[in-house]
Amino acid sequence: MPQTRSSISSSVSFRLGLTTFCVFAGVALPLAGQVDWRPLTPANTPTGRAGHGMAYDTVNDRIVLHGGYDGTQRLADTWVYDGNDWTQVQPLNSPGIRVAHPMVYDSIRNRVVLFGGLDASGVTSDTWEWDGQDWSLMSPAISPPARRSHCMVFHPIRGTTVMWGGIDANADVNDTWEWDGVNWRQINTQNAPPARRASDMAWDPVGGGVLLFSGYQQGPDTWYFDGVDWRQLQPVTTPPQRYDHTMATDLLRRRIVMFGGTGTADTWEWDGADWVQRMPVSLPPARYDDYMVWDSLRERVVMFGGLTGNPDLWEFSTDHPARWAAFGGGCVGSNGRAPLHDVGGLPWAGEPFEVAFTNLRIPATTTVAFIGFSNTNWGGFQLPFALDAFGLTGCSLRVEPFVNQGIPSNNGRAAFTLTMPTDPAALGLGFYTQALALDPGANPGNATTSDGGTAVIGIR
Repeated sequence: MPQTRSSISSSVSFRLGLTTFCVFAGVALPLAGQVDWRPLTPANTPTGRAGHGMAYDTVNDRIVLHGGYDGTQRLADTWVYDGNDWTQVQPLNSPGIRVAHPMVYDSIRNRVVLFGGLDASGVTSDTWEWDGQDWSLMSPAISPPARRSHCMVFHPIRGTTVMWGGIDANADVNDTWEWDGVNWRQINTQNAPPARRASDMAWDPVGGGVLLFSGYQQGPDTWYFDGVDWRQLQPVTTPPQRYDHTMATDLLRRRIVMFGGTGTADTWEWDGADWVQRMPVSLPPARYDDYMVWDSLRERVVMFGGLTGNPDLWEFSTDHPARWAAFGGGCVGSNGRAPLHDVGGLPWAGEPFEVAFTNLRIPATTTVAFIGFSNTNWGGFQLPFALDAFGLTGCSLRVEPFVNQGIPSNNGRAAFTLTMPTDPAALGLGFYTQALALDPGANPGNATTSDGGTAVIGIR
């Protein structure tokens, strides 16, 4: 996984406070081409369609698809995609014929939720849930008015499925509702986007809210629901107006991905503050009324169908995902706890990456961070290397201490920040971290070591 030190030292630069380790590389890393679309070619596939519903069932690792319109008729079939192939399932119960019905996955109750849409007779207001094997018609005491072409997204902070807008039997609406698995409740907001259909919205992992963009007969407006109220945003960059587009949240890169809409084949992302147009090497044909979901196991956005005439399946992801994981263990200090890594982010190119250690002795003493490029060998010594001979009972050196730096500690926590390099040669580069903390009385050597951390530099 990690490159050799010689290949690294010619291409990579980090900053640790005022200390630079390795050799500075100032080559700018272009965003274009670092994320890309790729066609998927399963042996079996649903017929071409648009206006279908789709959601990723995390527990069962399946994309669930239901209904849609194939150009001649409304459909009532249910399919699942396991990452390799599509299979049509024959559940005992089914929502039946359905078009323009969003579907979302409730990650707390592990259910796919479907509401409304067009059935054989018109717009409907029924609520269905998929448990991985069968559909169940729910019986809430309160239900929103019937509608189609509305938006739904699961709100992990509220723990509910949030629904907005659409068109009822007569006109566009702009009401906000939430489903808790038992009942629907209207969320009365002071502000709301103008009524519309054929919009889309997605969860924003950066701001912790829901983002909505444009829609039928609307301008290129961006709206944000913070869980209490709606507000219109004024981003510096704005995609062109569109409707019947599709949006999904890339949880790895913490971006909302938007594709297509009527007459368009462009790819846009919301980074938590602004829209950014991506220029992938490959691009699906223009389409609308398609559907995208986030496949969390394979860490990719998956798109199927839409009005293109083809039942095609595409994935969209970064070519170089960032990674971080802890390994091994630390040794117990005088406080009865072992120092551990405390890392909340990922090492993305050009961005700061904080590495922290917790469970340190209070009051603070000196903590030294080790950064290296191997966790198997250091100067002919095999890693991990037991430090018992130096009085550090039960402690091990787990990473090559290619760079070591004292870092300040506060309230049992010490942290430093590395600015990830912007040299294309650094993509996929692996490095390792560990801490040694002075701890009088912990052992004869008066110091403890943390677990190891392994990181791989990626590009969003």
